[in-house]
Amino acid sequence: MVKKVTLTNSVTKDSIVIDSKDGYYIIDEIDWDTPSVEMSAYRVPYQIGQSYAGLTVGTRKPTITGYVVAKDVEQASTWEQYWQNCETAVQDKKEELDRIISIYQEMVIEANGFYLGARPTAPPKYSTTYKENNEVLCKFILEFECFNPMFYKETKTINFSVLKNKFKFPLTIPKTKGITMGVEHRQKIILFENNGDVPVGCIIRMKAVSDTLITQQVSSITEDAKIIFSDLNMSAGDEIVINTNIGEESVKLHTQSGDEVSIVGNMEVGYKLFKILIGKNYYSYETQPSDGVMDVTFEYREQYFNIRGM
Repeated sequence: MVKKVTLTNSVTKDSIVIDSKDGYYIIDEIDWDTPSVEMSAYRVPYQIGQSYAGLTVGTRKPTITGYVVAKDVEQASTWEQYWQNCETAVQDKKEELDRIISIYQEMVIEANGFYLGARPTAPPKYSTTYKENNEVLCKFILEFECFNPMFYKETKTINFSVLKNKFKFPLTIPKTKGITMGVEHRQKIILFENNGDVPVGCIIRMKAVSDTLITQQVSSITEDAKIIFSDLNMSAGDEIVINTNIGEESVKLHTQSGDEVSIVGNMEVGYKLFKILIGKNYYSYETQPSDGVMDVTFEYREQYFNIRGM
């Protein structure tokens, strides 16, 4: 069971915590919903049965039910004044909830270390009965739709450059020269692991450390796919950003001057914006000339249908 969720407005960055035990917002029930799955198939004449063609996963519509409660209320000399203070505290927290949960702004729901992008489908709904809406508490319902129904973890960043430690103890520093604390090595092949439930896209960043005219190749050994840029003129600080996430695909050059230019025309024919498959994936990177200096990183998020505690 999920005992605590944090709701963050992606625009204002304001957030609230809805807990099962303590706080101004108390969880009553969470329905995470299950996205629909629609399979498609085809058949040819005289075929027995059908052939699988693919599937479509629908959206997720979670609902959070809970209570706004009066807490840390200022004491009063009369019961009437005390109840008024409780009601004021409840109304203040309802206004906070109304401000954070906006149908015009994206939300991020965090639960047990997983995240879910969501959009409210309605403002917070409050009970209309006195039993559930009074001076000390008020029941609310929050309704969302997640157009990407998958939970995700923090972004993983993999760098093709690794630092080999040269530091040894005890430390002796010669008077006439310094010491080497570490040596940077650029790996040619690197292993990525996707422990999620689905293949995911990634963001590949290739940043020039020096001015260079270079041919670059990033390859997915697992998928036998390549992305090659031929004779691309880059200045120090320029960065190629390749986004392979579904619906966000792009290949752009970000220059030091702040320009953003599509460089699909610099890619060799037959390229494929590969995904990070479930399990182990091997990728390679190389440049021509071989001494071209580039910082190369991959960023991706593992995605899951369900999370621990649902």
